[in-house]
Amino acid sequence: MVDSIPLVADLDGTLYKGDITIESAFLLLKRNPRLFFKFLPLLLRGKAPFKRAIASNVEIEVEDLPWNKEFLDYLKAQAKLGRELLLVSASDELLVRPVGEHLGIFKESIGSDGEVNLKSQTKREYLVKRFGEKGFDYAGNDKADYKVWESAKNAIVVNARKTVESKAKKSVNVSHIFPPEREKWRSILKSLRVHQWLKNLLLFLPLVLAHRTSDLVLIFQAFLAFLAFCLCASAIYTINDAVDLEADRAHKNKRRRPLPAGDISLVDAISLAFVLLFSAAILCTALPFLFTECLILYLAVCLLYSFVLKRIEIVDVLVLAQLYMLRIMAGGVAVGVKVSHWLLGFSLFIFLSLAAVKRYSELRQIKNKQLDKIHGRGYRPSDLEQIGVLGAAAGYISVVVLAMYISSSEVTILYSHPQWLWLLCPLVLYWISRVWLLAHREQMNEDPILFAAYDKVSYVVLLLCMLILGLAV
Repeated sequence: MVDSIPLVADLDGTLYKGDITIESAFLLLKRNPRLFFKFLPLLLRGKAPFKRAIASNVEIEVEDLPWNKEFLDYLKAQAKLGRELLLVSASDELLVRPVGEHLGIFKESIGSDGEVNLKSQTKREYLVKRFGEKGFDYAGNDKADYKVWESAKNAIVVNARKTVESKAKKSVNVSHIFPPEREKWRSILKSLRVHQWLKNLLLFLPLVLAHRTSDLVLIFQAFLAFLAFCLCASAIYTINDAVDLEADRAHKNKRRRPLPAGDISLVDAISLAFVLLFSAAILCTALPFLFTECLILYLAVCLLYSFVLKRIEIVDVLVLAQLYMLRIMAGGVAVGVKVSHWLLGFSLFIFLSLAAVKRYSELRQIKNKQLDKIHGRGYRPSDLEQIGVLGAAAGYISVVVLAMYISSSEVTILYSHPQWLWLLCPLVLYWISRVWLLAHREQMNEDPILFAAYDKVSYVVLLLCMLILGLAV
């Protein structure tokens, strides 16, 4: 039997996991900073005028928004029974209306109108005036919804914190509870992308190749540097997720990340990034100042990459290769070990090859889907073969650099039996060739570094390389 009274649903944090107003403001800040700051004084007149200015200058792709699926299914079931549904939000109506039209289950979609901010007490007064006291059910998620729940016949608690849920149970008549799909702390941990910390093991490379691994003080310094880079990298990943929010939601795999999936909010992500950067800064106080400069440079280049450089073809892969080199240089600075120009040359070319593999894999995917280009990148499907040639060539050049080092007089400084090192060349040639072959067969993860971390053959190659280095010492 269908309920005769209307069901009113909130949008932000309730039906939609995120906050469409905050995301719209961030989108405008990213695309047109001057316009965003021009609108800021409108806040002196209230939130509603500011929201209207933002909403008038952005367009949200509602098709890709992450919904609270269980609650949405409930609303669809109620709509099928013939119940009157309304979407009423504090976000501007210019943003709310497209959501209602897309879902097609709401009789009306109502939001702030540029003069009145339809939130908390104001929303309560609007609904009571329209439906009467206890003349509607209301679904919300935040403490701002308490006022509305007090005038509703039934409260529906969706995606709320435990404190909000507990207070609602005590103060109003709660008919349904739709808990968060995932615990926030798990989502925050996932957003750190701890598996990506594997890349920062490169900071230990100068210490290992300098044969100084028996010095416990240097090992501890290298570990602090590693941890500082990991925290900084996680902050950058979080910022990058915020910058790429729209593109990630349209991506087959990236849409499952915590921020695009709505498991953490944009505010959560930005706050987390600041905490991580502050923690990294504290660790830097125990390391040489030159290391801090390296970390700041790494952060600056990564942010520049996120906002600008990744959209420029070829430049993006060159920057990625340089960032890997910077890790090695920072590792050397942290422990006071001079990094060989041979190591830097080898690193430049092999990481350029691996960065190209990443773009090559993405291009193969969009070519198969018959898309025009990679979202947020400067490449087209027609670039596939050229990227493959450039990347494979860079990988082979890295082996040439390795061979030049082995044949140089400098090799005898660290190795008593350098002839063994020649066996490294075919191993590296095999590994880089296999990586490109798997990429061509579409069996390569978009990130070849992570692929190597889970690839048994890569571990065999690594163990053989370590054995050869041991024989050469």
